[in-house]
Amino acid sequence: MNITLTVIDGPQKGKVFQFREPDNFLPGRDNEGSEAHFRLYNDDTQVSRNHFLLE
Repeated sequence: MNITLTVIDGPQKGKVFQFREPDNFLPGRDNEGSEAHFRLYNDDTQVSRNHFLLE
C-alpha cells in the first residue's frame, strides 16, 4: 500500500511525503530538541516540538 501526504497550505505548500511500507511520521516545530520529520517554523506557538505521531 502506498500513502502520500501533501502539504496543501502554508510556507511549505506542495511538499510531498510518500510511504511505501509501514513507518512513523512526526510533525513538529523547527527548534532544538525536535525529532520531527516535518518541521514547521518556530514562531507557530500552536505547534509543539513533537506535535503528533502518525503510524
